[in-house]
Amino acid sequence: MIELGLDNYAALLVAVLRQAVRDVRAGRREALTFLVSPGCARLVELLGLEPAALQRELQRDVAPEPADACAPQQSDPGDDAWLSIPQASRLTGYHPEHLRRLARCAQVEARRIGSHIQLRWASLRAHREETRQPVGRRRRS
Repeated sequence: MIELGLDNYAALLVAVLRQAVRDVRAGRREALTFLVSPGCARLVELLGLEPAALQRELQRDVAPEPADACAPQQSDPGDDAWLSIPQASRLTGYHPEHLRRLARCAQVEARRIGSHIQLRWASLRAHREETRQPVGRRRRS
C-alpha cells in the first residue's frame, strides 16, 4: 500500500474539489450536492485546510464560466464577408443544417467552393431580421 502524507491527502482533496466545481459548471447537480454536503466540509476540516485558502486555490485553476455559452456571437464581420457554415452558425445561432437548407432553397446568397458552402453575411443578416418572430404565444385566427 502506498503511504500518503497529510499534504498528499490535502492535494488529492483539492483536485477532487476542482473537478467537482468543473462538474457543477457543466450542469451535473450531484457534484453540487457533494460540494455543499457536511461530509465535504468535514473533510476540509479534518485535513486542516482553511476554507478561504481553499476557495482561492479552487478559483486559481478553474476557469470562469462564460456569461452565456449558448448565445450567438455578436461581432459583425462586415457586409461583404463570406462565411463558412460553422462561422455562420456561431454568429447567428442557427443549426448548420438549417443554414445549408437556406442556401439550397436560395433564401440567402450562397456560393459553393469545392464541397464547401459559403454564405454572404449581409444576406444572412437580412434573412434573420425578416424572419425574426416576437417572443410569446401565437394567436389563433
